Amino acid sequence: MVRDGTYLIGTCAIVTEYDTEIVYQSHIYKIRVNENKHGVNPFILLVALSSDLLIRQIRTKQFTQDIIDSLGDRIKDLMIPIWKDAKKREHVTELVRKVIKDRIEARELSRKARIDVLK
Repeated sequence: MVRDGTYLIGTCAIVTEYDTEIVYQSHIYKIRVNENKHGVNPFILLVALSSDLLIRQIRTKQFTQDIIDSLGDRIKDLMIPIWKDAKKREHVTELVRKVIKDRIEARELSRKARIDVLK
């Protein structure tokens, strides 16, 4: 999740096994999901963090630090919406998993096409 900046604060992404050459810096929160009894997994968390409800919360909690906006440690104050219904969580998980898989596949095909053009 983007921590500092302007309009990108709160923007989220998921890191996959294909994202090995990345730079992690202090302007980004790195959030991990541990095993838990609430049914929260990385896909559910990605959807929850990207929801309109959470983005509105983030906008109310961001502040200006010198010349740059920041969420700072106020991330701890966010109320993250998670579905109680296990079937709904499973449905959303599979939907997000498919979207991410399709995007990875498209990115890899694009990369392969660029390499093939240079041959």
